[in-house]
Amino acid sequence: MNTENVKQAQYLFDKEKTTYKIRKLKCTLQALKEGSFVHITCLMPICYFLKQEDSRLAYAKFLITSSFELYKTGKSISVENKVSEATKYNLYETLLQCLDDLTQNTLNIEQINKIIKSIQVFYPWGWRRIFIHATRRKVFDVDLALLEECARMLQREKVVSIYGLIEMTKYFCVNYDNLRYRMNQDSIPRFERIIKYFSQSII
Repeated sequence: MNTENVKQAQYLFDKEKTTYKIRKLKCTLQALKEGSFVHITCLMPICYFLKQEDSRLAYAKFLITSSFELYKTGKSISVENKVSEATKYNLYETLLQCLDDLTQNTLNIEQINKIIKSIQVFYPWGWRRIFIHATRRKVFDVDLALLEECARMLQREKVVSIYGLIEMTKYFCVNYDNLRYRMNQDSIPRFERIIKYFSQSII
């Protein structure tokens, strides 16, 4: 088999697998729309789309940008909001600027640290055990939980990790009520955004 045939075979394989992953996500979405219980692990198929580091950074920006858009239009699903609108706007805008800087292979750690410290003013660093093998960050504003997860990922690694992105996706899709990752009807339009985003991979 020559090089061109190998490339074509790999392309068809990747396209078929991508289609399969999208179909799994859509089946989960349909179950959610029908009122069925959907476990948060339903998000795991997105790992397939994040194998390349550049795709991870783009996805992180998508999640933060989408969350900001929804917040600005009054569609936040957070169960608690202790911060002023101006403060939250500033946190979103600063983090987006840090993500833009990362596309140029630079990262303003000072700004990242400021974001984390600002969030800690309202939610000091701490965890709560909810199951014998599960603990959760004690942040009841899911918008801030999302921002902090992204900022801490950048602070720790200076790259975007798949694990961190899965955690960000959870925060994007749930209201984090009582520190639980529970998908509900409010999750539907957010989950739809994610599916639409990754569906572009097969166009």
